[in-house]
Amino acid sequence: MGIDFETVPDLKIKEIEKNDIKIISEKRPGILVPISYSLYEKENLWMQHSPIETGLQSIKQFYSSYDIANGNVLLSGLGFGVLPLWLKNKSNVKNITVVEKNKDIIDIFNDLNNNHEINIIHEDINNYRSKTVYDFVGLDHYENESYTEIIKNSKEILKNINNKSFWIWSLERIYLLSSFDFSNKKHKSYQNLNELDYLFTNKEKIFSKWENFVNYNYKDFDFIKNLHVDKVREYVYTFYSRNNLFEEFKDINRM
Repeated sequence: MGIDFETVPDLKIKEIEKNDIKIISEKRPGILVPISYSLYEKENLWMQHSPIETGLQSIKQFYSSYDIANGNVLLSGLGFGVLPLWLKNKSNVKNITVVEKNKDIIDIFNDLNNNHEINIIHEDINNYRSKTVYDFVGLDHYENESYTEIIKNSKEILKNINNKSFWIWSLERIYLLSSFDFSNKKHKSYQNLNELDYLFTNKEKIFSKWENFVNYNYKDFDFIKNLHVDKVREYVYTFYSRNNLFEEFKDINRM
């Protein structure tokens, strides 16, 4: 599919402090707008967004969820609102509900985004229950949990919410860390696209790893079991690429 950057929204973010929540910006001489925003809770960094980074790098981490999402969508974790606002521009997405446990985050988002038409529920996603069948559930409420904790928690949540498809931030990273050996010093900084090439020399290699990963962690979830290996590879490369992926991806797909 690829990222159509014309659909990426211009986020309304500014420096603000509300109770335990603080948003600060980083500026550089000669650049009129901030190069990044950081969101803190009690001095703990939650997330960052770089609105002018080359290729809109920040948005690429959400590409997998954007690509899968359709119909009636449920998201956990509001943050800056990057993903729900982006999904508003996707034609096959009909409704967006976000479950966010921090009331200050909700208030800040509402103050900065008038008439956003996103249904925001003040609730912990771990306690959320609904009779609604969601076409897509995107889980993005995690902070400093280990990947084993994220896998365990996501399965518990997904079993309590009727869904046809889902994705977890950042399943791309979890898959790599749990499936491949990064003890080789050369590949420790695996965010570089070229350093990932050795993982994907052929479809059989990544497919067997993905199949093993899913069967071990998500064997009861049909959507993830049936996800095509080409999509897995597309999501991983997009998540970690620092340049425009999709010109290079044409060649990668021919391997």
